[in-house]
Amino acid sequence: MSRDSLLNRPPRANPQKISPSPYEILRGHFYGELNPADAHNTIITDLKYAPRNARGNVEYSATFEIAKPVDLSKASGVLFYDVPNRGNGFAGPDDDGHIRVVSGWQGDIAPSKSMQTARVPTATGNDGKPITGLVLARFNNVAPDKKSTPIVAGLMAGVARPLPVSLATERAHLYRQSGDDQPLLEMRASDWSFGESSRKVTGKMAAAAFSADLFHSRVPRPNAKPTATHASR
Repeated sequence: MSRDSLLNRPPRANPQKISPSPYEILRGHFYGELNPADAHNTIITDLKYAPRNARGNVEYSATFEIAKPVDLSKASGVLFYDVPNRGNGFAGPDDDGHIRVVSGWQGDIAPSKSMQTARVPTATGNDGKPITGLVLARFNNVAPDKKSTPIVAGLMAGVARPLPVSLATERAHLYRQSGDDQPLLEMRASDWSFGESSRKVTGKMAAAAFSADLFHSRVPRPNAKPTATHASR
């Protein structure tokens, strides 16, 4: 970690009053950088293709939240780090005097005051253009009469998938499947399309991309539901 930035430090007492020590919540951002040449960092996908600073390192940043006793001499000596799920996580007072910490780690979640997020660079090739590749998204339990759905991943609010490099369905694959143990049936490229919510597509299924304002519409087919799509580069 190269530095941190404390944004908020409001005092907060333990609401259950099991511990006599009042707590405070520290919120902010931390900033770090990684050396792509360090063997310990080779596990990070495409790190060597990320932009570098003057020291030859790759920079990143993330949010954090720490709950600790105002008087650290009252702390138990134990620190718990909780890993947020899809950015959902917070640190609060602990009945036993433990210090609680959460931080952002997912670079595909949009920044929000109520979520823990991270900011990571975009990998580029030797030509300076972003590196592209296959992206998988699944549409689960799609109703037969459903006309549109966004391409997102994860449960609850979901996380938007990267915007397709091309909207040509010939460069992507869309499959329908009636169950996890059933075969994947690929749909013809002419039977679906990528499209925006304002666009009317008659007789076709359009796959949504990146944000909720890009949708797809379809004419229902009996005994089959679209459940998976592979969007290509």
